[in-house]
Amino acid sequence: LFHDRPWLSGWGLLAIYLGSIVLTSVVAAIAGRYLNLKASDQCFQMELPPWRAPLWIPLIRQSLRQTRRFITGAGPIIFGLSILLWTVSVFPNEEMPFIMHIGEFIGPIFKPMGVDWRVGVAILFSFAAREVFVSALVLVFALGAQDGSFIAPLQSAVFMDSGAPIFTIPSIVGLIIFFMIAMQCAATLATARREMNGWTLPMIQLLGFIGLAYGLAVIAVQGLQLLGF
Repeated sequence: LFHDRPWLSGWGLLAIYLGSIVLTSVVAAIAGRYLNLKASDQCFQMELPPWRAPLWIPLIRQSLRQTRRFITGAGPIIFGLSILLWTVSVFPNEEMPFIMHIGEFIGPIFKPMGVDWRVGVAILFSFAAREVFVSALVLVFALGAQDGSFIAPLQSAVFMDSGAPIFTIPSIVGLIIFFMIAMQCAATLATARREMNGWTLPMIQLLGFIGLAYGLAVIAVQGLQLLGF
């Protein structure tokens, strides 16, 4: 998304890591104070292995194993949702597909984040898996591309009503903040439900983190726009 400012991509990734550490610490402190979550008095110790140069053969094997797990685990989900997204994007007709009706409903929700309904649809589909956001985003914006390009439609994406560019510094920062905080993963929600043996805390997590992510994203986008970015 930072196609004309590639150096910002590295800073964006760094901001995700540092920002998540700060926000996690703040949320943990608040939760521990007001939810009565007290740590055990027992001392916890974890021994770390000594630092040494990596063994390249096990490292390569582990990398290949993790890559294969991702492809076989997340791949079918991404592929299936991409087919579903394409289906609702062209049926019953290309002039007024199902996705347009979805967009009319969710568009006003995502407008304060500096994005339009197409990005909102990608965010909704990404709840199945965060990785789906990328494929959904490319699919929605590249449907009308005649040259088979995927990146160019994102770079030139504009709002349908005003013609203003969608992916500006404020809107990209807003998306980074949203995905850094929001609990956008059905697998995480299912794991939390299983480990907490109930739906109360997982639903508090889900709604709380999505609400916090949306609120901070809107504040960041509107603030940057007021500053002239």
